[in-house]
Amino acid sequence: AEDSVIAGAFKPTDTTAAGATAGAQTSTGTYSFEHAVSEQTCVSLTEFSMSACILKFTYVVFYQLGGWLLGIAAVLFNFLISYTLDSSFLRSDFISHAWGVVRDISNMFFILILLYIGIKVLLNMGGHETKSMISSVIIMAILINFSMFFTQIVIDSSNIVALIFYNKTSSIDKDGKAVIDSISGKPDLAGGLTQSFNPAYKLDADFFTAGVTDSMLIGITLISGGIMLFAAYALFVSGFSFLGRLIELFVLIIFAPFAFMSYVIPALSHAEYVGWGSWSERLISVAFMAPIFMFFLYFIFLLLGKDMFTNAITTEGTLATLLNLIIPAAVV
Repeated sequence: AEDSVIAGAFKPTDTTAAGATAGAQTSTGTYSFEHAVSEQTCVSLTEFSMSACILKFTYVVFYQLGGWLLGIAAVLFNFLISYTLDSSFLRSDFISHAWGVVRDISNMFFILILLYIGIKVLLNMGGHETKSMISSVIIMAILINFSMFFTQIVIDSSNIVALIFYNKTSSIDKDGKAVIDSISGKPDLAGGLTQSFNPAYKLDADFFTAGVTDSMLIGITLISGGIMLFAAYALFVSGFSFLGRLIELFVLIIFAPFAFMSYVIPALSHAEYVGWGSWSERLISVAFMAPIFMFFLYFIFLLLGKDMFTNAITTEGTLATLLNLIIPAAVV
């Protein structure tokens, strides 16, 4: 019993955050990829099989390790996406306090600008252009005090759109219910993605009872392990991209007063993060990265729901079987 628990902890089909629908077992549950590998004997009292030893090695190094890393990546992916799409975190006391410091500094700059304009008016050096600057400066000074509010409107709008697709994107279990992540309590997105191309989920018992060879099992192990390692990398990158988005939104909110102030100072309008032009472009691109990502993720789940990649290659043979595993994973 203890051995089965330990082995199960490293099964890639069981390591997604919510334990998504997994296992290539049929209704009888007697044959699966793991079962087929376990039946191969590497060393015994009467025989030694080099191919079986290679199979066991590749199974542990590629398949089980890949499944373990994919499980960690799935947990991080689900957690970081659900966590960073929560706009309430952007309203923490830390953000408002840091923004208040920058706002006060910006207001001091506006006082200096008004003094400079006032001197030019008294000396009759600016003419009509100087007088028109007064209205722009006053308007920007007022908007500075609402800069966090306007910034959060943009961010909230992007998060709301992202959550619309997020709540529609989920994997479905055998009972037709959405699979929920046990940590975040939100849809298990990573589980739905990984089970869609897991070879242990695609191959059935008939395949393993039809005289499958060690070389074919080694090929499936290497390909499926490579697929899971690359999927783990993709999930890591995607999850930490959302974390990077959250951090950058922190910076954009905090420096919003400087951006509004630079609107009336041409020399600062294109400064990185501080200038209005650079700041506004970054705000739009970073904020709406989430809904764009979630739209494509929702689109992927629609494709997976149609099983359009099932048996894409109908010819028989080892190469055809391996391509039927590779093509869906590559597309996803």
